[in-house]
Parts: sequence; structure tokens; C-alpha cells
Amino acid sequence: MNLTALWPLAFLILIPGIIILYMLKQKTTEYQFSSIMLWKEVYKNMEANRPFEKLKRNILMILQIIALLGLIFALTSPFLKSGGKNSGNLVLVLDSSASMNADYSKKLSRFEKAKELALAQIKKAKSGTKITIITCDKDVKVEASNLQDKQGAKAKIKALTCSELAGDTNPATSYIQSMVKQLGAYEAYFITDSDVKTLDLNAKILSVASEGVNASVDSVIYSKTEKESVALVKVTNHSKETFETEVTLYGDNKVISIEEVSIPPKESETVYFENVNTNLKVLKAEISKQDALKNDNTAYAVVNQGTKSKVVLVTKSNIFLEKSIQLVDGVELYKTSDVATLKDNEADLYIFDSIMPKDELDANKLYINPSSTDYFTVNGTSKGTILTTKEGTVTKYLDNFQFGVNEIKKIKCPVNAEEFFSAGDTTGGFYGTWNGKKIGVLPFDLHQTDFPLQAEFPIFMNQLLHELLETGLVPNEIFYTGDSIDFLANASGSNLKVKHPSGRKETIEVRNIAKTFADTKEAGVYQVSQKVGKKTETQQFVVNFPVDSESDIKSKISQQTGASKAFETNLNTLDIKDFILLLAILVIGAEWFVYVKEQ
Repeated sequence: MNLTALWPLAFLILIPGIIILYMLKQKTTEYQFSSIMLWKEVYKNMEANRPFEKLKRNILMILQIIALLGLIFALTSPFLKSGGKNSGNLVLVLDSSASMNADYSKKLSRFEKAKELALAQIKKAKSGTKITIITCDKDVKVEASNLQDKQGAKAKIKALTCSELAGDTNPATSYIQSMVKQLGAYEAYFITDSDVKTLDLNAKILSVASEGVNASVDSVIYSKTEKESVALVKVTNHSKETFETEVTLYGDNKVISIEEVSIPPKESETVYFENVNTNLKVLKAEISKQDALKNDNTAYAVVNQGTKSKVVLVTKSNIFLEKSIQLVDGVELYKTSDVATLKDNEADLYIFDSIMPKDELDANKLYINPSSTDYFTVNGTSKGTILTTKEGTVTKYLDNFQFGVNEIKKIKCPVNAEEFFSAGDTTGGFYGTWNGKKIGVLPFDLHQTDFPLQAEFPIFMNQLLHELLETGLVPNEIFYTGDSIDFLANASGSNLKVKHPSGRKETIEVRNIAKTFADTKEAGVYQVSQKVGKKTETQQFVVNFPVDSESDIKSKISQQTGASKAFETNLNTLDIKDFILLLAILVIGAEWFVYVKEQ
């Protein structure tokens, strides 16, 4: 038997009060008699004047005490549990997402602590209990089902490993809901570092959230010209205290440079590495200071490995724009102010800066401060606008960045485009695909804003131009663990060969290339190659740790550490409160009957 609440037990103090009432002597009444036959009662009458007498057995007192005990016991909401350690099924759900790699203590990670708690539940389980083990990161995976061998279940738990994928245990809730319909009596335990919506499950959350200082290397952006190259490394402090560390930049596994950085709480810093060797293949940035989560202390980038993309900038004068384009890796820049000389298919991308072509070119285009085209319509202007970044591929490194523009043209973002800047209903920029060609729009004059003066501008232009210049076997060069990749393979070429960071090799049939490549569980540098005729094209791409969702370990501290409401009151329990209340009422009725009879 279990009790839901213990506070009603405080009313037990009333029981001595009932007993004391029955020990009090009632006040006597004097009567006059003409005889001395009652002299023998004088002594007894003297005793009656005392406040207390010896406690005697009284049926009314006993019934009143029983009734009070019944009412108090009913208030504790007692129930009989058919599950618990004697339940037929034990379901263990372990969060195996990337944040569970964080330290729980000096000796254990959160995931190791989770396994320790799971083993403890198996040890407590009654012999014969059927044990189901589930892990959750990006997907829900049943590791073992209906195991009655406790030693075998323990071996399964000990063999589990934590992934580097983003995710949580919430997807397991609906999965278990459908599963328990066939289980009957069961108990479920979610062992995680984040909140879980247990809904109506007979479930309990065991939190392994922990305090800790953490910083992450969010990105490495590599840009080069014919003379020099620059690496921009973004580092974020997710902690409540200033984080000081050294940032080391490696090129092809050799140290290039080391910079010191001090990052305020909940802030990000961009570290610049200038004059980097232009013949590198792979860059790696790493912070030296140990923190609670080591997996996000490293990020990778690869340089452009194919033919340089030809970009034609049509402008009268824009030094900041020109410099930012030159920093984009794999771009060969040409500049002109004469639109009459432009022809189709002479460049991979045309950038029109406040100058519009006489005829639309069948090519990828970026319009800056444009007038109406076949793709969009300009409907007047707005003055004094503050633009804010919108979450997306182009702005993922800008972190809610804001900037002001003196004047912006009113252009409605098309439904097939992705908006990257906005101010309420005003569109501040977008890009999309029309007839197989990439089109980007910045509806304001860069000379009329401070945006080009900010450190975020070259980062933004790097991301935007890479989206407008998709070439090679891989659409991008940077992904995150768990991302799916659609390789741009040649249908007449050989099967694709993929090499993982661990050295594992995989072959993908070209006829199945419509199926996305999703085996990106490892963070690091991958390589994909395809042979077309006598030529073999090889391209590297990187998969980094999912810092956006997994590095802020403080935000994942769970507020749910106890049982869900359904854990103690589901269909596998028998509530006996009503039975006890009925018994108390019957006792009160019996007391009234005895009292009336005595009178």
C-alpha cells in the first residue's frame, strides 16, 4: 500500500483530545434526601468534584477514534499498486543525444550516470519482470524488448554508447504510448538531461542534468584570394561566467596559429586568423580550456576543392562589397559597370549593385538595391528601418544580428524563397530558385547602411554566395551531425564512394542517389568521390557538432525530477480512499446508534 499525501497525518494529534474528553468528570447535581442511607456515597461525591477520573472502556470513544482514523487515512489518498517493482513490464528510456556527453561529475558523463540509474532500476525489479530498453537521439531505437534475463538486460545497458546527434526523449513518449497498450502493467523511466512530456504514461523522469561551464567552437569560415587567406572562427560562451581560452587553428593537422580570447557570459566572439597558407585542404579550430562538454570544442572547414566559380560584380563603386566577395573561398571575381557587355553563361553568378541589366540573363543572380524584375515587384520605399536576421541557412552564424538602413525598397518575399532579413512585414532580403537558377535579393543600397562595416557582413556574404553557387558533388561543404545530404552525382558516372572520419568506407549506388545520405553520425571530415569516364572527382565536406541545440547545457536542466501525475494514479493502481471513507461513515452511524440506545 502507498500513500499519495502525508500531511493529513498531522490530524492524529486530535486522538489524545478525544481521550481527554472522556477522562473529564461531568459536573454533579445535588439532591436532598430525608434519610441518611446515602452517607456511604459521600466519599464518591467528593471524588466527583475532581476534574479527571480513571479512563474507562467506552464504546462511544472507541468508535469516535476509529472514525477519526478513517477520515485521516482517507485524506492521505492511499492506493494499492499493481505495478512498481512487482509490475509485469519495466521500460527504460535513455537519452543518448549529444548533450548527454557532458560531465555529470568529475568521473562520470551524463550518459554514464544514466546507465548507472538504469542498472539500479533493473536490480530493483522483481524476478520475471519483462524489461524493454530504448535509446533516443535523433531517432527512437529499441535496444532490447521483453527481456526477462536481468543479467542480459544489464549487459545491454553497459554496452550502450552516446551519440553526437541532436535530439531528446520526447519522441519516445508517443512510441511508448502505442507500445504499452499490449503491455498491461508497466513502469516507464525516462533518464535524461531535459524535460519530457510524459502525458498519461505511467512514467517517472530521472534527471541527470548537471551544472557546468561550457563553450563551443561554432564555425570555421575559410576565405582566400590569390595573395592571402583568412580564417574566421566563432566561439560561444554558454556559461554564466567569463570564459578565457586559447583558440588554436590547424591546417592539415599542423598548428598554424594560436590566439587568446576572453568571452563574456552568454556571448560570442569571432577570432580572426590572417595570412593563412593558401594551399591548405582542411582547417580545424579548437579551444584548449577543458569544459563540461568536450565534443563541441572542435570545428572543421574545407577549402574549395573544385574549379573556381566565376562571379561578375556589376557596380560603379563598392569597396566593402568587393572585398567581402574576394574573401569567399573558391570565387574568382570580375568587376564591370557596363551591363551591355554581359552575356548568358559567361559567369556562375552575376551581382547587380544598384545597376539593372537591360535584359534578364539566364544565370544565377544577386540583386542589390534593385528595381522591378520578372521575379519580383518593387512597391515603393520605407525609410529608417531596423532589420533583424531570420533563422535560416544564410544567417545561421549571425545570432539575431540587427542593423539599420536609411531606405529600403518594398518587395514581397515570394512563397518559394527563403527570407533572411525582415522588419515586421517588410522584407529585408531573400533568395530562391526560379527555373533552375538561384536568385538573391538585398532591397537596399549598401552605401546607405552600416551593415558592410560590421564583422558579420563578410560572414553573411560568404554564406549567401555559397547558397547561390552550388557546385560539385556536395551542395554545401559544412553540415551537422544527423543532417541528410543529397549528393549531386553524375548519373552516367560510377557509384559514389564515401569515406567517413573514422576511416570507414561506404559505396552508394548512383541509381539510388535519390535517397539521401544520412549516415552523418560522426563529426569530422568526410570525403566523397565519383569516376566519370577517365576522370575521378573528389570532394571533401565536414560534419560538425550540433552546437545550436546541444551546447547550451544549462538550458537543458530538467525541472521534472519526480513522477508524472499518472505514475501513481494510472489504471494499474487501485485507489482505496473511497472504501475507507465509506467505512468511516458506517462507524459514525454505529456511534450514533449506540448513543441513542444508551440515552
